[in-house]
Amino acid sequence: MEKITVLMSTYNGEKYLKEQLDSILAQEDVNINLIIRDDGSSDKTLEILTEYSKKHTNITYYCGENLKPAKSFLELMTKEFDSEYYALADQDDIWDSDKLKCGIDKLKTLDNTKPNLYFSNLRIVNQDNVFFQNAHKKQIIPNKYVALATPIVTGCTIIYNKKAKEILKDHIPTSNLMHDSWLYLICIFFGQVIYDFIPHINYRQHENNVIGMAIKKNKLCFFLDKIKEISHDNNEPRYNNAIAFLESFKLQLQQKDIQYISLITNYKQSFKNKLLLIFNRKIKINSLLGDFKFRLKIILENI
Repeated sequence: MEKITVLMSTYNGEKYLKEQLDSILAQEDVNINLIIRDDGSSDKTLEILTEYSKKHTNITYYCGENLKPAKSFLELMTKEFDSEYYALADQDDIWDSDKLKCGIDKLKTLDNTKPNLYFSNLRIVNQDNVFFQNAHKKQIIPNKYVALATPIVTGCTIIYNKKAKEILKDHIPTSNLMHDSWLYLICIFFGQVIYDFIPHINYRQHENNVIGMAIKKNKLCFFLDKIKEISHDNNEPRYNNAIAFLESFKLQLQQKDIQYISLITNYKQSFKNKLLLIFNRKIKINSLLGDFKFRLKIILENI
């Protein structure tokens, strides 16, 4: 059986944690090592982790300072846990028993000397595990230039190989970037990415989550909320991702790739640069609303 290390960050997750741990332990035909970093929980999360780690020798946890999810995962992802493959896990989802096996089987078809990544569709469920819809309605074709415009990957579906982990460890972003988007960029530019349209996970959403709130809203309200996000979202994730990625990998990137990434890093410098990015059809989002928002955000200098 293939050896895989599952990395989980917990924070006040007592309500759903046991169900998720049980679904991970029920994975078929893989040799699992589950490493958990607690991000400063104040509820009964640590009691649950202690209980499970005593019962199961393949579960280890440790406590750290409160870093928030992205930095907590980055710390986990760069530690010396030797494994053939790695997977990321949220604390409140429910995995199908074949989730890891399906991903590993697909990764085994690729050149393992390159950084490779697998991700999949998700079944969105509410807090009571009642199905709402699949996250992706259409097949996704991984594309490195589309990746510059939108983080299409969801971390809890990711499985990646040792080579990806080695590159990540040598190129840890200094700015506050999302761990899954950063790993995805590494693999899409320097290795191979496989997308699985079949979901192998119940992606649990709470009422205080973005998607969780959308479950209770009609399509018009959801559309209006998406428009409001244009002016309220000022984290500039795509711009910051592009700058950090170019700084970290400029010597390894092909010249053509540098030119496309520079369309984003330089777009604020002039109106001409904005137009070059607005009318570039390779850097795009594969939905009408999403792409409209992206082009509008370019004008507002807020991508």
